[in-house]
Amino acid sequence: MCAEIRKVLEYDSSNNSLKLAAVSALEVLAERFPSNSSTFVACLESIIRRCNTSQNSAVTSSCLRTSAALIKVLGPKALSKLDQIMTVIKSAADLERKANDVSPASNAPHLVSVLVTLEAVVDKLGGFLTKDLKNIMELLVLHPEFVSGIDAKVESRAHGLRKLLAEKIPVRLC
Repeated sequence: MCAEIRKVLEYDSSNNSLKLAAVSALEVLAERFPSNSSTFVACLESIIRRCNTSQNSAVTSSCLRTSAALIKVLGPKALSKLDQIMTVIKSAADLERKANDVSPASNAPHLVSVLVTLEAVVDKLGGFLTKDLKNIMELLVLHPEFVSGIDAKVESRAHGLRKLLAEKIPVRLC
């Protein structure tokens, strides 16, 4: 089933509802049938690629959430994709920061997706984030949308992520 869903993701169609359905199906598969199988590593690669190429914020948000679900299932097996995942998170956060200048409240669901993905990365791969700590801290401290109080859910998630960083990142890495 995962192979068929990956085909849908890799096929460059303009049908965003089909892409959303495929991405959501992968998220459900990861949550319902957790396995650290190499199949999920291939799925994560497809999701990251789709996230990088999508111009639709709903597809990007869904890809971010599915990435988080796959990272939670794969744990250290997702390490090979860490650099790509961090690039996607940074790009998504930067795009939302620009869009936030226009309409801050409407970007809350996308920002939560960014935080959910980052939370999974910190939780499962925290010991491997040495070179990314600066970018993570800049994102959580310097991005006003995470501390401004514009959206309580975003601010609460960001606060929880800051606490998780303190718990999961060994002091020797800082």
